[in-house]
Amino acid sequence: MFNKTQKFLPLILEKHILKFLMNSIFLFSCNISVLYAGKPFYIAYTANINGNLEPCRCQPDELGSLLQLSGMIDSLRGIHPDLILLDNGDFLKTYPIPAANYLAWEFMSQLGYDVMGLGDQEFVEGIKFFERMAGNFPVPLINANIELGQRRAFTLKKYVILEKVGLKIGITSILPGESFEFISRPEPEILSVEKTLSIVIEDLTSRCDLIILLYHAGYQEAFRIAKKYPQIHLILAGHSQEQALKKLSGQTIVQPGYDGEYLVLLTLEKAGENFSVESTFLPVSDTIIPRPYFKDRLQHFHGNFGNEK
Repeated sequence: MFNKTQKFLPLILEKHILKFLMNSIFLFSCNISVLYAGKPFYIAYTANINGNLEPCRCQPDELGSLLQLSGMIDSLRGIHPDLILLDNGDFLKTYPIPAANYLAWEFMSQLGYDVMGLGDQEFVEGIKFFERMAGNFPVPLINANIELGQRRAFTLKKYVILEKVGLKIGITSILPGESFEFISRPEPEILSVEKTLSIVIEDLTSRCDLIILLYHAGYQEAFRIAKKYPQIHLILAGHSQEQALKKLSGQTIVQPGYDGEYLVLLTLEKAGENFSVESTFLPVSDTIIPRPYFKDRLQHFHGNFGNEK
């Protein structure tokens, strides 16, 4: 005969097995959360391309150009399918050449940027050219402190919130009036940087896990903004054509350099309420295989220079 313990042994085992399974499921779900929270994601960032369409082959190991950038971006997307692609302006030249600036704008529209900040050089051909290009080749331009006016056909969003890799990523763009050193200031009003940022950052802080500022000014100005707005996790600078990297407590400031010579690949990983950020400056080399479409368009451009409509 079974004793009392033997009689209830199946029930005791069942209870322990159920408890074990429940604990295992709980631990497994926790591990998934931890792994997901610590899973790295990638942001590719450009600025100061300056309408550099192709290498001039003026010197060995030349870097930069939209032609070579096309191949690099395609390669990075092959490695990181969820890549977030950002630009911080000055993708047109510093001087008016409508045909070349037309092609630079078209190329930027082909590269599939998620968000693009507005630079002063985007106004180098005037506001009418700007609006025509925005209509012909839509690009995801944003800016929080430039008022184009109600009569304009093109409007600028003050910020966007991307939902990627399980995070809400708020991105805004600022173009200080002081950036218009060599380019004629646009007709629209340029609002105060700090008043504008205070409003936008307050709104994004309550809605986003990560805040990125595309600040179209140099490293020193970006450093001052970082200290004033600690809620901003990442400041991507531009305009001053320098290569810079600075890490503060919970913040990173970076700028890629001149003429699109480097693309910055940022590796981010969430750790609690903060993000770790690793930056790699990738040289845009003339050994990179570009998109065939870009090569074809450049051949057409050289054969018909000055006739682009």
